Amino acid sequence: MKNASSDIIFTHVHPAWKDKADYIFRCKIPTECEPDEWEQMWGKVVSENTFIVCCIPFFLYGLSIGDKIVVSDAKDIEVVEKSENTTIRIWTGKTETDLDEEFMSKVLRICDGAERHSDQLVALYVTRLRYPNMLGLLDSEAARAGILYEIAESRF
Repeated sequence: MKNASSDIIFTHVHPAWKDKADYIFRCKIPTECEPDEWEQMWGKVVSENTFIVCCIPFFLYGLSIGDKIVVSDAKDIEVVEKSENTTIRIWTGKTETDLDEEFMSKVLRICDGAERHSDQLVALYVTRLRYPNMLGLLDSEAARAGILYEIAESRF
């Protein structure tokens, strides 16, 4: 029998839309890892098991802040209505290196919101309007700043 207390749960200390959230729930991160990994999400209740995501996902794919989701009893998610937001994650790829301050200053001026998971990992979201500028910045400065990035969901 599996010991649920050994599961790993990633949390959001400062969710981007904390003022809109009225519920905290967990979603299973689809991995082959043992023990199971979960992301604790902040949301706005729409109806039973249906929420508007109020944080920027650190580890879940195909999900952005503002999306309407249904969470199953098994804690799997289904996006039922997409927002206009895209989740982008940036990290150094090295545990001993912090994110470049000059680079992060530029990122924060363009993005619509950001959440820091650690000194090495930041999740941010951009709307359709700001997406081209953010992608241009990431493409031109990522190597100089010593960072890697991923678009957790490419919508545009």
